[in-house]
Amino acid sequence: MQRIIKASEFREGYIPHNLQAEVRRFNENPTFDKKTKPYTFVGKIKSSTKNYGWQIEYEGQYFMIMNHKDRYSEFVSVFECDKKQKYDLFGALKTYPMYVDIETVTDMWFEEHFGIKIEKLSETNE
Repeated sequence: MQRIIKASEFREGYIPHNLQAEVRRFNENPTFDKKTKPYTFVGKIKSSTKNYGWQIEYEGQYFMIMNHKDRYSEFVSVFECDKKQKYDLFGALKTYPMYVDIETVTDMWFEEHFGIKIEKLSETNE
């Protein structure tokens, strides 16, 4: 599968139904070299909805990077959380409209929030 970063890569402006499961599978199974990231991947978030994502840790702080959608668009949002993934649903630290790739957003947010430039994203999952 070619890596999909934003829903706007498609003419319709959203991920086609036949690719949604593949995008989710790719997002939920990160393959990056842990030595290239300042954060630690803790695991997938626990969710009983269509929302999914990662829980990460950085210097004792925990964050959730969640892929979610509304009727018209897709988003990836960053939330502060505790070790047990408790977070404020309405307290996103940042939301990236149209993004679907969790690793891309995590790296972008680290650069914006902590000033940490992350040089390389994972290779395409072939």
